[in-house]
Amino acid sequence: TTLNADMQLYAEKAVKSHMRKLQDLFDRHWGNRKPWGNQVGVFDNELKRSRSYKNLVKRKLSDDSLNYYLNKKHPVQLYAPQGDTVREMSIRDSVEYYVRLLNSGFFAMQPQTGEVLSWVGGIDHRFLPYDHVLAERQAASTFKPVVYATALSQGASPCDYIENTQRVYENYEGWTPRNYDDNYGGFYSMKAALAKSVNVAAVQTIFEAGIGNVISMAHQMGISGNIPNDPSISLGTASISLYDMVRAYGVFANGGKRVEPYMISKIETADGEVLYEKRGKSKTVYVLDEEVATQMNYMLQAVVNEG
Repeated sequence: TTLNADMQLYAEKAVKSHMRKLQDLFDRHWGNRKPWGNQVGVFDNELKRSRSYKNLVKRKLSDDSLNYYLNKKHPVQLYAPQGDTVREMSIRDSVEYYVRLLNSGFFAMQPQTGEVLSWVGGIDHRFLPYDHVLAERQAASTFKPVVYATALSQGASPCDYIENTQRVYENYEGWTPRNYDDNYGGFYSMKAALAKSVNVAAVQTIFEAGIGNVISMAHQMGISGNIPNDPSISLGTASISLYDMVRAYGVFANGGKRVEPYMISKIETADGEVLYEKRGKSKTVYVLDEEVATQMNYMLQAVVNEG
């Protein structure tokens, strides 16, 4: 495979260490309160999706019997950030425990060749066998570079100024996007707007570049899922996988060219007979002018250094 053993090990350690810190912050913030508050439907949906609940339903139990088994405590082996543990819990308790767990994926690709260097699907495959690299989640502000890359491709410049004004978009049901700090006034350069993640600037830019053009650019860069024809995608409301986002960002790192990720380089039998071997380079698709990719890298460096 193309996996780099050292990078894979470091990635797994990074996920474990970082998520343990985030989980601790999450638990201290919520304490004994339920994160879903009065929205009991959130928990009920998770309960009904659990394997234990589905197995009980198959037995066609009465409502009283179903509730009895859902609330009956028994020893349960659990995943815990500090190490696996066994606790006396009911099915309801167990589902509530897992709903409160934060999770994450980690994916690294060599942008010039498409070689997958590391892939971590989640915090623990044994207890939580769900791949967060391929799972689609709202991209949030990581989508903004796609918006600005579209504008740059149309002739805009990182030095162009964008008004930091809150606006009401009547054609979109009076939608009024806001900045995270609720500060308005003055102007930001496009570079600074990305560095500071200014929401109203991203929205103005998508209207100027064209929503359809941004969606088309996203697909060309490697984002394969459905992207709604709505200006809110400039703030990352579209559900996109980490796999696709890394493929898209690889375009910036590869001088405007998109490559397809791969992780199997050769398959052979125990006797050394080669059943498959990848030959030649991965297919390359030109998406952005090299100058635009360079400008985006310049702007993305400002996110780290100034944002």
